[in-house]
Amino acid sequence: MVLLLVLLVCVAAGALYLRNQGKTNPVSADGMQEPGQTGTFAQNTPEPSASIFNDAKFETADHSQIYEGMLILVNSDLEYHFPDNLDAMGNLYDQKTEYYEVSDSEMYLNQIVIDRLNEMTDDFYEAKGGSDLLIASAYRSYEHQQRLFERKVDEVGEKEALTWVTRPGYSEHHTGLAIDLSVYDVSTGVTYPYDGTGIYSWINDNAHYYGFVVRYDEAKSDITGVSNEPWHFRYVGLPHSLIMQEKDYCMEEYMDYLKGFSYEKPLSYTTDSGEEYQIYYVSAQEDTTQIPVPQTGNFELSGNNSDGFIVTVSR
Repeated sequence: MVLLLVLLVCVAAGALYLRNQGKTNPVSADGMQEPGQTGTFAQNTPEPSASIFNDAKFETADHSQIYEGMLILVNSDLEYHFPDNLDAMGNLYDQKTEYYEVSDSEMYLNQIVIDRLNEMTDDFYEAKGGSDLLIASAYRSYEHQQRLFERKVDEVGEKEALTWVTRPGYSEHHTGLAIDLSVYDVSTGVTYPYDGTGIYSWINDNAHYYGFVVRYDEAKSDITGVSNEPWHFRYVGLPHSLIMQEKDYCMEEYMDYLKGFSYEKPLSYTTDSGEEYQIYYVSAQEDTTQIPVPQTGNFELSGNNSDGFIVTVSR
């Protein structure tokens, strides 16, 4: 009798073993493994990241908006997309301060750039007493740039001209975000090249505090494709100019750098005075793009003139 009971128990255990062969650990209705299980499925399923999307709303951007904004990159490979944005520009001649001159009574810049330029030149005068700056160039139309380029080609040939003057359609001056400085002697009426030395080194050393960067540094000419131009300043705004200065990035490098940051994992930056920023990149879709932005805090949106958007959040 005892032997018979042992045989029955073994048969039952064997049947249960065979019935369970091929079965996996139980999973919930959404495909996630039930709590307490430690099978392969659970180990390969990443846990969701902390959902900062709980604080998000979405802005809809048309594809054309990648060509607009303070951070668009314009160079010999990336053409500026017209039409001109003159409605966002002001006449520099009408708004200039007493601490600099302009080369033309019809000279236009983005209004924000005018305001920051006036702040910078006021502080330059206060720090160094210089008031002989001349804004030699600001916004340029396609036709204006074409005339400059053709003149330079006549002087030095096309290959050499391209290292000094960009082709029409590929100039930062089309954006209304760039200026060229010169030095003007009021007593003689003579204009001198601006080289960023002497008292003017204050401008090159401090421009990033006002949102400007020296766009074409000789050390970066192999990246920008433009020879050294200490007189050419590009407005990118805060905190971007501060970050570019700290990391010694030209715009091409900075745009690539920002592509490494997303809404989930933004670049966080705090200025010396305590302002906090978060910056991230969103790839553009073919038609419209839903861009996540925080429910709270201010943000600015800029295209990169290539393939996406840069969002700058200030809290």
